[in-house]
Amino acid sequence: AGVKRLVVCINKLDDSSVSQASGRWSERRYNEIKAALGPFLKQTGWKPKDVTWMPISGLLGEGLLKKISPRLCDWYKGP
Repeated sequence: AGVKRLVVCINKLDDSSVSQASGRWSERRYNEIKAALGPFLKQTGWKPKDVTWMPISGLLGEGLLKKISPRLCDWYKGP
Protein backbone atom coordinates (compact mmCIF):
# COMPACT_ATOMS: atom_id res chain seq x y z
CA ALA A 1 0.00 0.00 0.00
CA GLY A 2 1.17 3.52 -0.72
CA VAL A 3 4.07 4.82 -2.78
CA LYS A 4 7.07 2.48 -2.75
CA ARG A 5 9.51 4.33 -5.03
CA LEU A 6 10.21 7.98 -5.74
CA VAL A 7 11.74 9.47 -8.88
CA VAL A 8 13.28 12.90 -8.36
CA CYS A 9 13.78 14.76 -11.64
CA ILE A 10 16.35 17.52 -11.50
CA ASN A 11 15.30 20.00 -14.18
CA LYS A 12 17.01 23.05 -15.71
CA LEU A 13 20.49 21.52 -15.97
CA ASP A 14 20.45 22.75 -19.58
CA ASP A 15 20.13 26.36 -18.35
CA SER A 16 23.17 28.44 -19.34
CA SER A 17 23.60 29.64 -15.75
CA VAL A 18 24.48 26.09 -14.62
CA SER A 19 25.59 24.22 -17.75
CA GLN A 20 29.20 24.16 -18.87
CA ALA A 21 30.44 26.38 -21.70
CA SER A 22 30.46 23.32 -23.99
CA GLY A 23 26.72 22.86 -23.37
CA ARG A 24 27.31 19.79 -21.21
CA TRP A 25 25.21 19.54 -18.09
CA SER A 26 26.90 20.24 -14.79
CA GLU A 27 27.45 17.14 -12.67
CA ARG A 28 28.54 19.45 -9.85
CA ARG A 29 25.16 21.23 -9.82
CA TYR A 30 23.30 17.91 -10.01
CA ASN A 31 25.23 16.64 -6.97
CA GLU A 32 24.63 19.91 -5.07
CA ILE A 33 20.88 19.49 -5.53
CA LYS A 34 20.99 15.84 -4.47
CA ALA A 35 23.02 16.75 -1.39
CA ALA A 36 20.54 19.48 -0.41
CA LEU A 37 17.35 17.48 -1.04
CA GLY A 38 18.54 14.02 0.02
CA PRO A 39 18.55 14.69 3.79
CA PHE A 40 15.06 16.19 3.58
CA LEU A 41 13.73 13.10 1.82
CA LYS A 42 15.41 10.87 4.39
CA GLN A 43 13.80 12.86 7.23
CA THR A 44 10.41 12.36 5.63
CA GLY A 45 10.90 8.60 5.61
CA TRP A 46 12.38 7.86 2.18
CA LYS A 47 15.17 5.31 2.12
CA PRO A 48 17.98 6.19 -0.33
CA LYS A 49 17.55 2.81 -2.06
CA ASP A 50 13.96 3.73 -2.90
CA VAL A 51 14.80 7.09 -4.50
CA THR A 52 15.93 7.40 -8.13
CA TRP A 53 17.53 10.69 -9.19
CA MET A 54 17.38 11.81 -12.82
CA PRO A 55 18.70 14.90 -14.60
CA ILE A 56 16.21 16.18 -17.17
CA SER A 57 15.47 19.04 -19.52
CA GLY A 58 11.77 19.77 -19.76
CA LEU A 59 12.40 22.25 -22.57
CA LEU A 60 14.35 19.80 -24.74
CA GLY A 61 12.56 16.64 -23.57
CA GLU A 62 15.89 15.07 -22.59
CA GLY A 63 15.30 12.38 -19.98
CA LEU A 64 11.54 12.66 -20.51
CA LEU A 65 10.70 11.93 -24.12
CA LYS A 66 14.04 10.42 -25.00
CA LYS A 67 17.14 9.03 -23.32
CA ILE A 68 19.64 11.71 -22.36
CA SER A 69 22.28 12.23 -25.02
CA PRO A 70 25.82 11.42 -23.83
CA ARG A 71 27.02 14.61 -25.55
CA LEU A 72 24.95 16.61 -23.04
CA CYS A 73 25.35 14.45 -19.96
CA ASP A 74 28.10 11.86 -20.24
CA TRP A 75 28.28 11.28 -16.47
CA TYR A 76 24.69 10.02 -16.03
CA LYS A 77 24.23 6.28 -16.63
CA GLY A 78 20.70 5.79 -15.28
CA PRO A 79 17.37 5.08 -16.99
